[in-house]
Amino acid sequence: MIFRDKTHPPTQKRPPLVVGWLGHGNFGDEAMALALRLYLKRRLNHTRLSYYDVGEIPLFQQPDDLAFDALHRVATPRKIKQLLDRLYLDRFGTILLGGGGILHSENSISWKLKIIDRLKRRHPTRPTGAVSMTLGPFKTDGARKLCQKLLQRLDFFHCRDQPSAALAQSLNPQLEIFSSFDISLTLPTLCPEKWPASHTKSEAGPVGLFLFKHAAREGISSQNPLEKKQLRLVNEILARGRKVQLFTIYLGQGCLDASLNHFLKAQSADPEGVSIHTFDGDIFRTIQAMQRCEAVVSMRYHGAVFAHLLGIPYLSLAYTPKNSWFIRTMGYPEEMDLAFHNPDAPFEPVLAGIEGLFQQGKQLYDHTVPLERAMAATREDMERVMERLA
Repeated sequence: MIFRDKTHPPTQKRPPLVVGWLGHGNFGDEAMALALRLYLKRRLNHTRLSYYDVGEIPLFQQPDDLAFDALHRVATPRKIKQLLDRLYLDRFGTILLGGGGILHSENSISWKLKIIDRLKRRHPTRPTGAVSMTLGPFKTDGARKLCQKLLQRLDFFHCRDQPSAALAQSLNPQLEIFSSFDISLTLPTLCPEKWPASHTKSEAGPVGLFLFKHAAREGISSQNPLEKKQLRLVNEILARGRKVQLFTIYLGQGCLDASLNHFLKAQSADPEGVSIHTFDGDIFRTIQAMQRCEAVVSMRYHGAVFAHLLGIPYLSLAYTPKNSWFIRTMGYPEEMDLAFHNPDAPFEPVLAGIEGLFQQGKQLYDHTVPLERAMAATREDMERVMERLA
C-alpha cells in the first residue's frame, strides 16, 4: 500500500519512517524488518509505520504484526520522490535507517542524508537513528565523506558487528553508538511460539547451501569460473554421502540465485540428492527448513547468521566483509570463514572447511560468544534504541 494521506490525527502517535531494503524477496531483510516492527509495537505502542520505499514483492507480515504502508515504490523516479517528500515527511515522528549494509555509494547515502536533513531542519527534536547496521566498505572516498555528514545528523547508531562500530566512532566520535549483533537474534524472544526447537545433529539432515549469483551478461554457465567452483562444492558434499539442500533466499532483481540453484541441481553428480528450498515470504518456514540441516555452507550473510542462531555448524564463504565481521564479532573459528567469490581463490581451504564441518560439528562453537549472551546484548541495545525513540 502506498501512503497518500497528508493528514495525521493529533491524538495518535506520529509513526516512524523506516529506510531499508524491503519488498525484494530478501529473507534477511524481512527478518530484520519483522523484529523492528515488533519492538516498535510492543515497546512504544505504535500502531503502524511507513517504509520510505519498497520493491514489488509483498512484505512478510504475521497476525500480531505492526501495520505498515509505504511512501514510495523503489522504481518511482527520484524527482517525484523528492516532491512527495516535501508533502509527507512532516507527518513522521522519526526516521530510522536499517537494517543491513545500505550505506556504500555516494548515491545511496546522499538521498538518505537529504530526507534526514529535511526532517531535522523542520523538527530538530525528532530523533533519527540507525538499527542493525553494517557500515562500509565505501565505494569511494566521496561516499565516506557523505556518510560522515550523515552520521553527524543521527542521534544514535546501532551496529551489528565491532568493525562497523569502530568505523562509526571514527567518523563521528560524538555519536551515541550501540554495538551488539544483528536484530534477527531477538526473534526467538519476540516469537517464541514460532521458533523451532533447539538444533540436534541429524545424520540424515541435508547440508544447506546458500549460494548466489549476480545478474551478469554472460548468464549462468558451467564455463564460468564461479559456477565451476559452486558446482564442485555441491559435488564434494554429495561425494561424502550427504544430501544437499540449496536455499534461494533472495528473489529480487540483481541476483540470479533461483536460476543458479536449478542449474546446480541439474548439473550435479546426483540430482536426486539435491533439493531446493525457495523463500516464499514466510521467514519461519525458511528457518524451519534450515533447522533440519546437519550443516550450512553460506555465501550469504543471513545464511551464516541464522545457522549460528540455530546452533548449526557452518562454513562462511564470504563475498563481502560483513560475513567476516560477523564471524569475528561472534568469535567463530576464522578458518571457517573463507574467500570464495574470487575465481582465483584456491579451492583446497574449502575442502578443509567441509571436512571441519563434519569432523568438528558443534565443537566449532566451543570458544564463541555464548549465544544467550549475544542475544541478551542485542535485546539490551534494542531497549536502548526504544528509549531514545520514546
